[in-house]
Amino acid sequence: MKICILMGSPRLRGHTAALVKPLISELNNMNNEIISFNLPSKKINSCKECFKCQRVSDRPGCVIKDDMEEIYDKILSSDCIVFATPIFTWYSTPSIKVLLDRLFCCSKKYSNQPERLLLQGKSAALITTCGYNPSEGSDLMEIGLKRFCDYAGLNFKGHLSIQDKKGMSDFICDTAVGQVKDFAHMIIKMPSGKLDREELLKGISIRNYLKPGDVGYLIYLHGWIYAKECGYNHNFEGYVCKTFYDFFENYSSDKDRIWFAEIKGKIIGAIAILGHSAIKAQLRWFIIHPDYRGRGVGRKLFDEAMCYCRKMNFKKIFLATTQDQKTAVNMYINEGFKKVSQTENEAWGKPLTEEIYELLL
Repeated sequence: MKICILMGSPRLRGHTAALVKPLISELNNMNNEIISFNLPSKKINSCKECFKCQRVSDRPGCVIKDDMEEIYDKILSSDCIVFATPIFTWYSTPSIKVLLDRLFCCSKKYSNQPERLLLQGKSAALITTCGYNPSEGSDLMEIGLKRFCDYAGLNFKGHLSIQDKKGMSDFICDTAVGQVKDFAHMIIKMPSGKLDREELLKGISIRNYLKPGDVGYLIYLHGWIYAKECGYNHNFEGYVCKTFYDFFENYSSDKDRIWFAEIKGKIIGAIAILGHSAIKAQLRWFIIHPDYRGRGVGRKLFDEAMCYCRKMNFKKIFLATTQDQKTAVNMYINEGFKKVSQTENEAWGKPLTEEIYELLL
């Protein structure tokens, strides 16, 4: 796959660049062809709004002569475009914004000729760094890029946003690098159509009943993954044990449901919905084995859980997570969940922020 990375940060050794570096490395490891541009170093003039580009249908047709001519060629020959930018006043840097404006010429919608979208069928992804919680810091950038993708015929792959809380260490730590690597695999593997999704899920089955050993393995999976990726200690594993004990004490098939994703009998993911009342339920234990991320397993489990919630006529779904779970938090926000509270916690071996999200159905 040919991937064009458009870096909008004016700092070559800044936070955004720190994320782009392992992204390129991981994509190269998967034998992809990478072309990248450091946009602030390029001469890219503002769109003149002359509409002359709309008079031609087989090429961009922009009359401005600058470095965008080379960038147009590389974008049009690529399969995926990755936009990487720090957030400046709730949106991208000027170099990303002016580039998006100049890509207007790739959508032929203002002429007497049949509409033609030169970017149609390609995919796009977004990486951002910001000072606020991503739900309040980079959300507008994601909304704007999604609208651009809809306009241009691009398939939006996803958004990775990491918050600056302690400086550069937030972007070069194992957790951040792991999230970037997962994001690289998602760019390559996330299905853009029904056939691709079926191919990615081939061999994976979903069941919604408990068997002996299921809960013990899920406790192990939580302890192992959260220690490896987040640095949580054994107290977190003890907390997970207690949540499952409470689950068994109060379990009712009339209101509770748990799903397992399996391949050849091995559990590779899980999710649960626990009914707290006739109208309120909790999403819990949503986890995917690292070796099977980026294949649509999480999406399949999440869709099963949401379908069950609607079938049960639950009106409010809530979940508890931490700011360490940036990829998951971004997905929750994209699905309409809103953060309603947060608390500080040091019970699991490190300072962290617990967050509660709610979704109204």
